[in-house]
Amino acid sequence: MSCPESITLTEQQVDDLEVNGLVEDDEYGCDLTTGHEGRHLVFAGDIAADSDMMWWLRWEGAEFSVEKAPCCGDCGFPLLPADHADGEGCRAPKEPRCASSVNLSETEVATLNGLEAAGCEVEEKATCDLSPSHDGRHSAFVQDQNDELLWWVAWDEAGDHVIMIADGCSELIGEDPCMLMGGHGGDHRP
Repeated sequence: MSCPESITLTEQQVDDLEVNGLVEDDEYGCDLTTGHEGRHLVFAGDIAADSDMMWWLRWEGAEFSVEKAPCCGDCGFPLLPADHADGEGCRAPKEPRCASSVNLSETEVATLNGLEAAGCEVEEKATCDLSPSHDGRHSAFVQDQNDELLWWVAWDEAGDHVIMIADGCSELIGEDPCMLMGGHGGDHRP
């Protein structure tokens, strides 16, 4: 059963998003299932130059962000991003992730969001992208610039963290690339 929540955008917000070829209407319902955790989500458009990447509108209350992420290869309709949680409407269960998280400072968030050609909206909390039993430091993808520079945050158990530019993992899972930071611990993930 679909989540009953929706968001209504102002005329100016719709105009701003239309300029980038995204949403065209002023009201959108959540594509996730009833009782999902976290913010609401709806597919906002594809990126013509990159068929693997899609735009997603995420919101809580009246606050929203537009984010870029690959589409889940296991979902039918509605489309969901590859990082969606298990039980949100996908046909296949999602692999568990490490529960560790780190909070970025307001300055770090503003800097990452202010990068030229930034690809997504960075939030204060970053949750580890790795499998629960990984070794080494935790890491999470936080920003990209023109799909060329990938920004990551890595941290230890004490929460001491560093934001860095690093390549993605070069391993393939079948025909799909691993979407984690190069040199990561734990299992590879598409």
